[in-house]
Amino acid sequence: MAILKTDSGSLGVTLTAGASSRRQAILSPASILGDRSEMLKYYEVGVNFQIESVVVIHNLPSLNKISPPEIFPEDSDALKLRKRLAVEDNAQKMGVLFSVSDTIGGVWRDLYLLKLINFGTEIAQEVLPSIGAYDTKRLSPGASFGIQLVDLGHGLLSSGDRVTIEISWAYQLDGFLRNPYRSQQVAIEGQFVPGPYGEPQRVAIGPVSTQLVAAGIDNKYLNLYNDGPDAVLLRIGGNALLSSYNMVIPPGANYWDFRIGSQQVSTIVKSGGTSASLMVAVASEVFSKSV
Repeated sequence: MAILKTDSGSLGVTLTAGASSRRQAILSPASILGDRSEMLKYYEVGVNFQIESVVVIHNLPSLNKISPPEIFPEDSDALKLRKRLAVEDNAQKMGVLFSVSDTIGGVWRDLYLLKLINFGTEIAQEVLPSIGAYDTKRLSPGASFGIQLVDLGHGLLSSGDRVTIEISWAYQLDGFLRNPYRSQQVAIEGQFVPGPYGEPQRVAIGPVSTQLVAAGIDNKYLNLYNDGPDAVLLRIGGNALLSSYNMVIPPGANYWDFRIGSQQVSTIVKSGGTSASLMVAVASEVFSKSV
């Protein structure tokens, strides 16, 4: 398993007077991950996309300003909470409903309703802990994270009101090669095995067939590593063509102890690509003996 790509970022959505009360998707992993079709040709890919934080910043002068409750040092936590709830219950408020759709075009699942109150100043609230459990913060590539303004009896946003939702996200793509060629032989007495490999040589690959190993009478082994940026088409026997090749070597892939017999080996960059750089090491075949 290899880490193919990691990234992180943030986005923000600001709602002001006249904003719709309809639900809107504000985060789509698919749009952030982008086109993975080339990667999926060569790798089985696992996606770990996670919401890191959700902060709501709001200033609502159109609502009546509330006065904070009287909190005393000797008050218990339970009493402090009751006092806050009593003030909030009697205050004018509006809501932001957070929801998620687990698949593209799927049914929305409501997660958390945040009630917004006029505190007389701009307030920032981290709401991710209230939104849900671990599986809510991890989104599938086809999921959508959405918000919706909710009228709680005092209307929606009016002139001067502003609500901003800021979301931070991060993802990691893990993968392993689809059916990579692996034919390493163990050096058991009496077997033909690769001898010592020569020093790897860098070979530039382009759209014209490039010979790696000429045909000969001896069997050989190859160790190939594709530095990229494009995939390389490999042919054993004759010149490689876009329509005639035996194997695809994606960028970052290592093919080792590749027995080629006495045949010619050639390569060409994949269709649509521009160039690639191969590290090539060659070993002769030897007959193993006990030491």
